[in-house]
Amino acid sequence: MFGFKNNGKDKQNEASAYIEQADEAMKSGNNELAIKEYTLALKLDSNIHSAYLNRGFAYYNLQQNELAIKDFTHLIKIKPDELLAYQNRAAVYSRINEYKKAINDLNQALNLGYDDWFVYCDLGSNYYDLGDNDKAIENLDKAIMKAPDRADSFIIRGNVYEHLGEKEKARMDYCRAYVLEPDNGKAKNYYLRASSGFSNGSFYDVKAGNLFLSYIQAKSEWESYTKKDNEDADTFYNQGEEHIKNGEYDQAIAAFDKAIELNPNRANSYFNWAEANRLKGDCDKAIAGYTKVIELDPDYASAYCNRGLAYDNKGNNDLAIKDYDKAIEKKPDFWQAYLNRGNVYFGRGEYNEAIIDYTKTIELKPDYADAWNYRGHCFNVLKDYDKAIIDYTKAIGLKPDAANAWLNRGNTYYNKGLYADAITDYTKAIELKPDYAVAWLNRGICFSVLKDYDKAIDDFDKTIELIPNSVNAYYNRATSYHNKGKYADAITDYTKAIELKPDYADALLNRGICFKVLKDYDKAIDDFNKTIELIPNCVTAYKNRSEAYFEKGDYDKSDEDLDKAAELES
Repeated sequence: MFGFKNNGKDKQNEASAYIEQADEAMKSGNNELAIKEYTLALKLDSNIHSAYLNRGFAYYNLQQNELAIKDFTHLIKIKPDELLAYQNRAAVYSRINEYKKAINDLNQALNLGYDDWFVYCDLGSNYYDLGDNDKAIENLDKAIMKAPDRADSFIIRGNVYEHLGEKEKARMDYCRAYVLEPDNGKAKNYYLRASSGFSNGSFYDVKAGNLFLSYIQAKSEWESYTKKDNEDADTFYNQGEEHIKNGEYDQAIAAFDKAIELNPNRANSYFNWAEANRLKGDCDKAIAGYTKVIELDPDYASAYCNRGLAYDNKGNNDLAIKDYDKAIEKKPDFWQAYLNRGNVYFGRGEYNEAIIDYTKTIELKPDYADAWNYRGHCFNVLKDYDKAIIDYTKAIGLKPDAANAWLNRGNTYYNKGLYADAITDYTKAIELKPDYAVAWLNRGICFSVLKDYDKAIDDFDKTIELIPNSVNAYYNRATSYHNKGKYADAITDYTKAIELKPDYADALLNRGICFKVLKDYDKAIDDFNKTIELIPNCVTAYKNRSEAYFEKGDYDKSDEDLDKAAELES
């Protein structure tokens, strides 16, 4: 007699039928039947993840804890990212007083992205049972922040406060739980017990006729708590704002922490807490704060904008632009968002996109000097110097004491070859900001181009005084000495520039030329050799080395270098 073997499709269909029957049994509360049907399904197909999960839950309902743990553990083994398996196994561990194991599973659920209120609530409950009251309150606070309308978190936190002897806080939490869920027996009885002075016993029996009155009492009491908390929260909020104005960011953060504790639903408190962290330089905390604001108020455009700033500070341009986009979507006339997005585009070298955003900023805020200044930068980089000068001139008109605008227009005049105009602007920048090293440097370069070497040297001296390790200042002062025929002084400055920047080919080349003029041919040749190492096709280096070899009487090498120079020029 031959046996019959089901094909794979028939097995799948049969397993699905068992699953459907098991699910129906679970819905009707028949856990024994559900276990039987899930087991039959798993015999046909051992990879049905939901069968392990649901069978484990059925075992849990029947108090068969070890079997429940076994199913959840097996599911985690074959599907390590199954969040519900960790959460449910944690519930079993908690029931059998394995609190550390429960906490590990709940933390794993958080690590996998299960960032929901009840995970924090369960963590708080397990830490309380473990005796770690601080961690319990920390997690229950998070649960309440995420779901301030759920009674369970308030009840458990009330238990913790009562255990710590902080009975007023416990009473407040029980009161809030009862107001949130008047039909919740635990909330009602905890509140009534607290109202009776925390008398012994777990729960109080309450006559039906007193229930309505007790609720009215609880509601009135909660309103008085809320009013006081809001008043206190306002006080801390105002203190925080003052601390931010004074640059006292740690004090501001502490004040906003208090404001948030007293009124966890106030988006502005989280926003300013995030601002204080951003200004302090802690962008990760700032981002978390702005994200909380957005959770509380999805239309809070400034939260998107400033989170974009925090992402930008971390170098995450894509997320910054995404947030600026969202801010503009929420508030189309948000000029700061256009400005900030333009700055990101400028930093990425996307100058045309930056110009579009700066132009929009100017349309919305025509008196904002920086927008004109920034757009001028873009035009300058794109070599549209006339438009750049127009924008810088407008920026100067709006903000005449902005040294950087004078500097930038001076740079553009320099790029156009209008050196006298550039000197005028650099001079104005220096008047406004005497320690503006780059203005001294750039004015010195203009004087050098105009062959006014003494004034150039004076400006480079001042630059070096302000920035002792300025490679450009040493190099440019060296070229001025070089052009004045002060070769020894030039060599000293070229040498300093090379010390600061060993691969500075131009400095090596020019120092070599000075050595050659001073007839120190060996040193000259060394510098030309290094120049050629750095720039193998440097015609000037080959020609000068040829001359140095010639003066040394090494005519073959001199000819070789002349031939190489000719080859490169052809």
